[in-house]
Amino acid sequence: MGKAARRKQRQASITAAVTPQSPDTAETHPTRHRKWLWIGGVFVGLALILFLSWQYAVLGQNLVLARNGPHDAIIAHASFVDEKTCVSCHAAEFASWKNSHHAKAMAAPTADTVQGNFNDARFEYP
Repeated sequence: MGKAARRKQRQASITAAVTPQSPDTAETHPTRHRKWLWIGGVFVGLALILFLSWQYAVLGQNLVLARNGPHDAIIAHASFVDEKTCVSCHAAEFASWKNSHHAKAMAAPTADTVQGNFNDARFEYP
């Protein structure tokens, strides 16, 4: 191998070490990264707009009423309502409810309805 060939080989190895393998990759990587950031930002923005539109559509009327206050609302205090009160208007619902586990759980505690042994048990309520 002659001097010229060695010089070319040395120059080629120096050039390869100094310059990147593919200059296109170094230039397009930030651009590609920015492109995905823009796409993500647009997607998040659209999702936020849709969410806020849905919130206004669903809660908008309620928010207006809450700001204006109740209109001639009668505030009644809750009291105990037993099944006899409901059966007059809701006979079909009462018929399906009266034999359910929920009806048994809501029954008054008597010797027939309480199955556990609670002799000498104490319950303290704050």
